[in-house]
Amino acid sequence: MNSLVIYKLLQAKIKFEREEFWTVGLNLQKKIIFNELLFLGTLRKCKIYPREIFRTGLIHNADQLIIIHSHPICSEIYPSKEDILITKELIYLGQILDLEIADHIIIGPDKYFSFCDEGFMES
Repeated sequence: MNSLVIYKLLQAKIKFEREEFWTVGLNLQKKIIFNELLFLGTLRKCKIYPREIFRTGLIHNADQLIIIHSHPICSEIYPSKEDILITKELIYLGQILDLEIADHIIIGPDKYFSFCDEGFMES
């Protein structure tokens, strides 16, 4: 699975009116088994709950998760300090639960940023 596939899948679903947080689950063969909108935020931020992110993945028996959030009003898609910190936290929690976070993708109206593609997922 690559970030461009996820970008194309979710760009059509995201409304870009406020921040949205999605999770995509992959099976052992790296095929998408679900995509789900988990949290809606405001124009500038979205509160997330790691418990719900992993709960969704576990319910669907996912092997890996890709987390995605939108930047609706800002053309800047580079991750904020908060984006980087929460990604590190989710990677750590995923290691404990044996449910890997494979990527974190930030999607804007016309472009995206993949933590994996840019080397941010390195331990």
